[in-house]
Amino acid sequence: MGLDVHLYQFKDVDTETILKLAQFSEVPVASRGEGTLAAKARELGLSEKIIPQPGFSGTQISFPSTKHPEWPVGDWYNFGTIRAMLHNFVGKDLYFVFPEAKNLHGLFRPDWAEARKRLSEILQTLHRLEPAQWASVFGSGGRQDRGLNQLEVMIETLDFVLNSDNPREFLLFWSE
Repeated sequence: MGLDVHLYQFKDVDTETILKLAQFSEVPVASRGEGTLAAKARELGLSEKIIPQPGFSGTQISFPSTKHPEWPVGDWYNFGTIRAMLHNFVGKDLYFVFPEAKNLHGLFRPDWAEARKRLSEILQTLHRLEPAQWASVFGSGGRQDRGLNQLEVMIETLDFVLNSDNPREFLLFWSE
């Protein structure tokens, strides 16, 4: 199974309560005791109606990148090339960029500025590679261009959040 990451915006909801509900939703049902997801939502002051909704009724943000329209801002997928690039050329993985996502499936708030900084540094490192270095991992097919473009769109997504009026309105949904 692959990794998909989606950006959600919560305009009129405290994202801290959404994060608490998301964390509770990841607890195995047998371990919740008498507590149901609906009861937890009510306890947090949230409507039960958000439970079956993707992203707990947040608005999924996805629109074409200005630089690479084939890749959507806010909706990331097909990380195989990026993972290979990070592993082979940087000695890191995606959890270096988003440590908050380690062992997680669901909503979380990354350190937006730190993730952007790390992605920018990785992109600079990758842009300095020689063609022979790329070919040693990817052959001569140019697959690395796809990964570089996708990294740039990930940065564009983080810029979208950081340049918004309220970055705390945004959460990422990580499904792996």
